Amino acid sequence: MKMIRITICLLAGLLFSVSALAAPDLTSLRTSKHSNDQSSKMVRSASYVKTDVHVFNNSSQMITVKVPGTSINDTVYPGEVDDILSDVYFDAVEVVLYDEEGYEFFRDYVPNHATIEVRNIFGARTSGAGKQGTKVQAIIKK
Repeated sequence: MKMIRITICLLAGLLFSVSALAAPDLTSLRTSKHSNDQSSKMVRSASYVKTDVHVFNNSSQMITVKVPGTSINDTVYPGEVDDILSDVYFDAVEVVLYDEEGYEFFRDYVPNHATIEVRNIFGARTSGAGKQGTKVQAIIKK
């Protein structure tokens, strides 16, 4: 009987730990470049935004911003900012950036309310995680 109680407690603890570690629902994420509906406009106001990650393209080429697990796939031109927004709190958001040739040059979990600044690299092309090089780099500013 004691063994059954211990087993039940262990299973309940395991079930709780797995549910606590479940991935957050990414469907609430949207971007400032595609915020035409009323709910998105509400999310953009400061009183409703719980998650806001800025992508500032300070380079001379266009980049593509993607968030895995969502439909976010934005083109950001030089000098533009793309905000990844949600009315749900996310501690960090996985962001993937591609250069104008389609090569991934950045993939990381970006803390909430941080800015990713994309800059030019002058000189030799850099190697991006074993892929062909790119002429831009991304820096996270908290």
